[in-house]
Amino acid sequence: MSDLVEFRHLKYIVAVAEAGNFTRVAERLFLAQPSLSKQIKDVEDEIGFPIFIRTRDGVRATPAGQMMISYAQEALRVRGEFIAMAQAVHRGDVSPLRLGFSSFVSPNLLDSFRDSYSSVFPNCSIQLSSGTTANILERLEQRSLDAALLPLPIEGAVWVVQQLTESPLVVCTSCAFG
Repeated sequence: MSDLVEFRHLKYIVAVAEAGNFTRVAERLFLAQPSLSKQIKDVEDEIGFPIFIRTRDGVRATPAGQMMISYAQEALRVRGEFIAMAQAVHRGDVSPLRLGFSSFVSPNLLDSFRDSYSSVFPNCSIQLSSGTTANILERLEQRSLDAALLPLPIEGAVWVVQQLTESPLVVCTSCAFG
């Protein structure tokens, strides 16, 4: 996506898609309708395809526009989560990371993970909890753990798995957030 497409443009695109009408969105956002229309048109020109089909009755998304709208919704959702997390870190309101680990995880790897986490989230503690792989995965599903360091392989499509070392150890998190 072009550097000229800003978060405010994504917000406008989502709002127009939801309302199906430039005038109502412009009023809601305290913008002049011609300014809103021009900004959306400028984005369309920049990306090289129309997001909306304009008619007398309003607007509807093109197929490529629907893809753009979905992206915009996700980007705005993630941006909101990111800002909320940063604000929580700033206020000191971050809950401890509940990290499960297998007895097969070397203490050095666990220390390295803790150091890395602390460098990204200073003043945020980690609560460690050991167990079998099956027990830890069950606790992840129940959301009593936030993440885990486990040996490979990990079965199931619900896990986000990232290999950390040449040894078959991974970090697991649930795909479902919220």
